[in-house]
Amino acid sequence: MRNPVNVRLATNDDGPVMAALYTAAGGPVSVDWSEVYPHWLVAEIEGCTVGFVNVSPGKPFGRVEMLTLDPELGKSDRARVAKELGFAGLDVLKAFGTQVNIAVIPFKERSYKKILKRLKFWRIDGGNVMAKRLI
Repeated sequence: MRNPVNVRLATNDDGPVMAALYTAAGGPVSVDWSEVYPHWLVAEIEGCTVGFVNVSPGKPFGRVEMLTLDPELGKSDRARVAKELGFAGLDVLKAFGTQVNIAVIPFKERSYKKILKRLKFWRIDGGNVMAKRLI
């Protein structure tokens, strides 16, 4: 039997582990991860952080994005962790009264896009994922 995936709200103490996972997963931007609460959910298997996602509730639009998974996870565990984090993120948005989730999916994440389409997400626009450093 596979070990369950536990999803919880990240605390600031999770920041260093999240930073390491982000870097290991090829995260393109170096940032300070010391203040992650209350904007992130983390997933754990056997007490080890194996993924996280950003949750930004809003009305009428909110976002569940920046899914980051431990690159050492096998294909099956990657799918389980992504599913648990995604559904937990959507539950948070629903609880805050968000009507529509907007997510930016990088072009290289084709498999993630396919999963979202099966879950009745639809493409509303194309473009590029862009960033601007503020501090």
